[in-house]
Amino acid sequence: MNKFFGSVKDFAKLLFSFVKADPEENGKHNKKALISYLVCLFLAICSWFYVMQVDSPIYEKEFSNIPVTIDSSTLQNSISVINDEAMHVDVTLKGKKTALNNLGTSEIIAYIDASNVSDPGTYNLNVDFQLPAGITVVSKYPDAINVYLERRVSKTVPVEVVLENYKLPKDITITHMPNISEVIVTGPETVIDSIEKGIVKIEPGEITGSFKSNNVLKFYTSADIEVTSKYVSSTATNVTVSVNAYSQKDMSVVINYKNGFFNDENVSVTVKPSSIRVFGLVEDLNKTDHIDVTVDEKQLKEGINSIPISSPNFEIADEK
Repeated sequence: MNKFFGSVKDFAKLLFSFVKADPEENGKHNKKALISYLVCLFLAICSWFYVMQVDSPIYEKEFSNIPVTIDSSTLQNSISVINDEAMHVDVTLKGKKTALNNLGTSEIIAYIDASNVSDPGTYNLNVDFQLPAGITVVSKYPDAINVYLERRVSKTVPVEVVLENYKLPKDITITHMPNISEVIVTGPETVIDSIEKGIVKIEPGEITGSFKSNNVLKFYTSADIEVTSKYVSSTATNVTVSVNAYSQKDMSVVINYKNGFFNDENVSVTVKPSSIRVFGLVEDLNKTDHIDVTVDEKQLKEGINSIPISSPNFEIADEK
C-alpha cells in the first residue's frame, strides 16, 4: 500500500513539474499550486487504475467448456478417433485485460496432436492451444484427455429372431419373419470382428393368433455373448417381426353355380365329402365355417362328377 501511494505521489509530482514548482518547496504553501498538485494527483490515480484494471499485462481470466478437436488427417495407418463424443477443457489465460475481455471462445483453439500415434489403442494425449498473440496459458483442466484410436470398419451380419417365455396351444403352429434379414454394423475393428449376428428377442406370452412385434436389435458373438460397445452403430436399431399362427379346421363344402342354371328345385346334388379339413391362419379360420366351390353347370354330367377344391386363403389338409 505504501508503495502504491509512493508511486502515485511521485507520478503526481512529475505531472506537477510541468505546471509549477513543488507546493512544499521552501516550506511555502501556495494555494493555487496546491490545487494544481491535487489535480495532478487525481490524474495520477486515474492513470494508475487504468493501467492496473484495464490494460494490465498480468490480468488473468478463466474460460470454460472450450471444445477440443483432433485433426484426423494426421492419423496414421487408417486409424480413426473412436470416442468422437464432445471433449472440452477449462483454461485460464493471461494477457492484457482489454484483449482478454474481447476474446471470444471461438478464438481459443484447443486441440490434440495425435500425429505420432501409429497403433490402435487408448492414449492419454496432451491438450494444446492456439491463441492470439500476447495471450498465454496459465493453467488448464484437464491437462490431457484419453483418446480411443482404432481402425473403423463395417460388416454385414444376419438378423435372427428368438422367441422367449411364450405358450403355444397344441393345435397352433407358428412361423416368424423379421422385416430385415441383415444389417451393416460399423465401429472399432476389434469389436466388429467379434460380432457374428444380430438378434431380436420377443416375449409374446400365450399365442392365440398372428401378431407383429417391434423390438430392439442386439448383437452377439458366435458364443452368444452380447456385444455392448457404445461405439458400434448399425443400419437398423429396431426390427419388426411378423409372427403367423396357423391351425386346422373342418369346414363344410358349399356348391355355387357359375351360370345360375341349377338350383335346389331343378337338381338334386349330393356333395361327398360334405366337409373337409383345411389349414390356414387362425384369424382367417375364425372368419368362416365353410368353403365355397363354384362349378360350371355346363361342364357337369349326370351322375358322379369329380371337382377339384381350392381356396385362396387355405390349404386342403386332407379329405374325409
